[in-house]
Amino acid sequence: QQLGEAEAAAIKAKGNAEAAVIREKQQAYPNYAEERMVSIITEKLPSIAQAVAAPLKNAGKMTFVSSDGSAGSRLTNDISSIMGQLPDTVEALTGVNLKRVIKRLEGPAAAAGANAAVESTD
Repeated sequence: QQLGEAEAAAIKAKGNAEAAVIREKQQAYPNYAEERMVSIITEKLPSIAQAVAAPLKNAGKMTFVSSDGSAGSRLTNDISSIMGQLPDTVEALTGVNLKRVIKRLEGPAAAAGANAAVESTD
C-alpha cells in the first residue's frame, strides 16, 4: 500500500510540474511574439538606415543653401527623424509597441541604472 501511495504521489508531482510548465509557456507566448518582432526589427535597423540614406549615394555633388547655417546638419537631422519615426511606423503596421517591449525587456534593473545615470549628470 505504501508503494502504491508513493507511486501515486510521484505521478501527481510529475503532473503538477508538467502543468506548471504549460502554464508558464502559455503566459510567456504573447510576450515571446512581441520580443521576437523587436529582435527582428533591431537586427534590421542598420539595413533600414542604409536604405533611408541610399538616395544620397546617387547625388554626385550637394550644395546646401541656408540662411541660418544649418543646411548640412539639417540633412543629418532629417535622416535621424525618419529613423526616429520607425517605432511608430512599426506599431501602426504590426500593433507591436517597440518602446514598451524594449522597456519591459530592460526590466527594473536597467531602468534603475538609467535613472542613476541621469541623476549623476544633473
